Amino acid sequence: MKERLNETNRMRKLMDLPLITEQKDNKTNVIELETAIKGPGTNEEKVYEILKNISIEDFWEMSDYFQEKYGESVVEFIENDFSGEELNKVRELLARFIEH
Repeated sequence: MKERLNETNRMRKLMDLPLITEQKDNKTNVIELETAIKGPGTNEEKVYEILKNISIEDFWEMSDYFQEKYGESVVEFIENDFSGEELNKVRELLARFIEH
């Protein structure tokens, strides 16, 4: 786990993103993302936080989960709940996953 965190931080430095001091397991990220979007109102800041701190590998694992559970990718799941400037911001954060 520590090796993976070091690699993630190396990539984050290259992309000029803040370093992660503690990485959550992916199940926690999934639950927090579902809650941020499916709960009452959308917690945009929580979605941004998750997307800023999740590894590319965990993102795609999470996408598989959302595809199975909701019949749509995690990108669709997120984008369908955003509009306007929030949608632009979330798309900027999603870009690092899509470009790989």
